[in-house]
Amino acid sequence: MSEYIFKGAIGVKIILDVEIDISASTLRTIKYRKPSGVISSWVGALEADNLSISYTTTVATDLDESGTWKFQAYVETPSWSLNGAIAKLNIEEPLF
Repeated sequence: MSEYIFKGAIGVKIILDVEIDISASTLRTIKYRKPSGVISSWVGALEADNLSISYTTTVATDLDESGTWKFQAYVETPSWSLNGAIAKLNIEEPLF
């Protein structure tokens, strides 16, 4: 069976690769668009490789809609800012 992520899942780690060294970043954000079109963001954590940021879901409302979610990294340093590539993730509806 394939691995699925279900609506309401806690402990899901979303990692977005920025592909450049972001160790000097002062702001790390994971922007997201829910299947309904609602847009918001989470505070991202710097990964050990200094090329990625992540967020781990901590409450059932973090992934509260089934369907295709879009995620994008946003990073700022004192001298520049950038948006990463858009990643998609399908969140499944549990049977019960």
